[in-house]
Amino acid sequence: MSSGMDIDKLVSDLMRAERLPLDKLARQKESLVWKREDYRSMNTTLLSLRNSASEIRMEGNFAKVKATSSNTNVADVISNKPGVTGATVNVKSLATGALLVGDSVAHDLKDPLKIGGSFTIDNKDGTTKTTINVTANTSTIKSIIGDINAKSSVTGVRAYFDENTKRFMLSSTEMGSKAKVTVGGTDVKAILGLDAATAKGTDAKYTINEVPGQTPTEITSASNTVDINGITVALKGQGAFTLGTNVDREGAKERIKDFVAKYNELVDKFAEATTTRPNRNYQPLTEAEKEAMTDKQIEQWEKKARQGTLYGDTFLESSLTQLRTAMRTPLKGVGKDDIKLLSDIGITPSKNYKENGKLEIDEAKLSEALNTKFDQVVTLFTKSSNTVGNSAANMAQRRSEQGIAERIYEEATRRIDSMSKKIGSSASMESQDESVMGKELRTLFSKEAQIKARLVDVENRYYKKFTAMEKALQNLNNKGNWLSQQLGAM
Repeated sequence: MSSGMDIDKLVSDLMRAERLPLDKLARQKESLVWKREDYRSMNTTLLSLRNSASEIRMEGNFAKVKATSSNTNVADVISNKPGVTGATVNVKSLATGALLVGDSVAHDLKDPLKIGGSFTIDNKDGTTKTTINVTANTSTIKSIIGDINAKSSVTGVRAYFDENTKRFMLSSTEMGSKAKVTVGGTDVKAILGLDAATAKGTDAKYTINEVPGQTPTEITSASNTVDINGITVALKGQGAFTLGTNVDREGAKERIKDFVAKYNELVDKFAEATTTRPNRNYQPLTEAEKEAMTDKQIEQWEKKARQGTLYGDTFLESSLTQLRTAMRTPLKGVGKDDIKLLSDIGITPSKNYKENGKLEIDEAKLSEALNTKFDQVVTLFTKSSNTVGNSAANMAQRRSEQGIAERIYEEATRRIDSMSKKIGSSASMESQDESVMGKELRTLFSKEAQIKARLVDVENRYYKKFTAMEKALQNLNNKGNWLSQQLGAM
C-alpha cells in the first residue's frame, strides 16, 4: 500500500468504537435471558409447592383409607381402590395349576440321551397335539425342556427338571379347573419317566358372610387373586379373614411434612433471589471478550455477572408475602375449640430471623393431633369456601374460610399463571413469543439487526475512504517520481 499503513487494523479499531452500542445491546439481551431463566426456576419451585398442596387439599387424598385383612396368613389386600369392607371371607381351597411329576430317570444331565423316540402333549384347543421328537445320542435334557417350552404358547405347558431328584415336571401355564396337562406316546415313560396321563388344576373356593343354619354360596375362581366387594385380595391359605379399613395417619403426616418442606424450599429460593445484590463490576460478556478467555474463566465470570437478576423483584416479594399470610391466617367457620392454626398442630415459624419465616415442625405434637383430632386436622388443610373473591375484601374472606392447602394451591396457581404471562411457556429462553419478556426480546433482536446493518454500511464507508486515500497517495507518488526524473535530466 502507498501509505504503508495497516488498513484492516485501522478499520477494525475504528469499528470497535462503532460496535459499542451493539455490545451494550448484546449485554442487555443476555441479562434478559438470564432473568427469564431465573424466573422459570422460581416458577418451577411454585409448581412443586402447588403439587404438594394438591396432595392434601382434598380429603380423599389427605386421609387415604386402606383396606386390611384380619388374617394375613389367609389373605393379603393388594388394591388401593375403595371398596366395601366388613366382609368375612372363609377360604375353602386355593386355586392350583395342573402338574405331572415323573419318576427318577437314568439320563445324565450333561450327556446326550442314549435313547430316542417321541411323545405328545395335548394342545390348549383340546383337539390337536404337539409332538416332541428325541434323537438318540444327540438330544439332551436341556434340549428336550427347550423344545417343550418353545411350544408352551400352544400347549399351555412348561417343563422343568429337578437336578437333585432327576425328575421331569410338567406344569400348566394357567391355573384353575380348566388348566390341564396331558402327555402320551409309547416313549414318554422312557424319556420323561412319565406315564401317559392327564393332570388337572383346581379352582379356589370361598364363601362370604356365612349365616349360621344356611347353606353358604360357594364362589369359585381360577386365580388366587380375587375381587371381593371392589377390593383386590390375594388368597394365601385356607381359613377365615375379615376385610377391614385403616386410616393411613402416618401417610398423612408424611404428606404434611413434604408440604412444609416444599414451602421452606420456596422461602429459601425467593428470599435469596430478592436479596442478592447484583455485582456491577461484572457484566455479561460479548463474543469478542469470550474469545480471549478460557471456558473456566467464562464460567467464573458469568457466575458473578448473573447474580442478583431478581434483586428486589416486587412480584416475588409479594408472592412470598401472600403465601406467608395464607399460612398464618386462622381458619374461620369451624368450632370454637377446633384447630384453626398450623401452630395448633406443631407447625410454627422459625424464631431465627435469618430463616425468613421458614416453618418448623414439632413431630410429637403433629402426631398427637393426627391421632386425637384427625378430622380437625383434615379440615384445617382441606376446608373449602363458597365466597367469590371478586374484591379485596371478599378475597380476604375467602382465604380465611379456606383450608391451608386449599389457600396455597389457589394462590400458587394464580402466581404461576401470572408468571407464565411474563416469561411464556416455551422451553427456549430466547423465544420471541407473546409473553412480556418474549416481546422485550423481540424488540432487542430487532434493534440488533438494525445496528448490524448500519455497521456493515459504516465499515464499507471506512474502506472506501481509505481506498480513496491510497489512490490519492499513489497519484502523488507517481507525480513525484516524474518530477524527480525531469530534474535529474537537466
